[in-house]
Amino acid sequence: MTSTTPMPPHLAYFDRLVQLDRPGAMSLVERFLVEHNGDVASLYDEVLVPALIHTGQEWQEDRISVAHEHYISEVTRDLILRHGPRIWARPDAITGTAVACCAPHERHVLGLMMASDILRAAGLEVHLLGEGAPSESIRDFVAEFRASVLALSVSLAEHLDEAAWLISQSRSISPSLLVIAGGRALSGLDDPCSRIGADFVACDLRALHRQLPALLRNRFGSPS
Repeated sequence: MTSTTPMPPHLAYFDRLVQLDRPGAMSLVERFLVEHNGDVASLYDEVLVPALIHTGQEWQEDRISVAHEHYISEVTRDLILRHGPRIWARPDAITGTAVACCAPHERHVLGLMMASDILRAAGLEVHLLGEGAPSESIRDFVAEFRASVLALSVSLAEHLDEAAWLISQSRSISPSLLVIAGGRALSGLDDPCSRIGADFVACDLRALHRQLPALLRNRFGSPS
């Protein structure tokens, strides 16, 4: 008797949505959370992020339409907004402020939204600027609101130089700024921190979730 290998959860999620089975995708996510003790960071890393990458590949290879790609992205956005707040720190546990944004000219914001939830879980108040903000505006916003952390998403290699310039400019005004970066453009580099001037580059969201509290303590000390 042959046993069939179960479909990886991110492919099962994609399969539901490419068939426009939103309730099925929602149920799959709920089951995943139950089986993983409500671990939202694992949901992001094992289901939503790889499903979005797979969706992009399927669209690039002309196996799904741009409408399908947008639909999958919007359902995923809804799930981030629904489940992300489960892991946020309590308001009385907030210990710092972060500005989160895409690199200038980037248009991939969902990964940044997930990373912002991880920052909030570590006790940061996050001002999410999303996509499309000019470098000078981001730099001035960081200074105006005295952010202690800049979280930057860089998905495309062509935007690495702009990310490096933004970090340099932000640090020229806020020298103690802690810069955390992530995104596919950084994952294949030998020394991504040096390439753009970041303090920490997150390989995946679970790693960020594990390491961020210690990173914040080492830079800013324990909250009083």
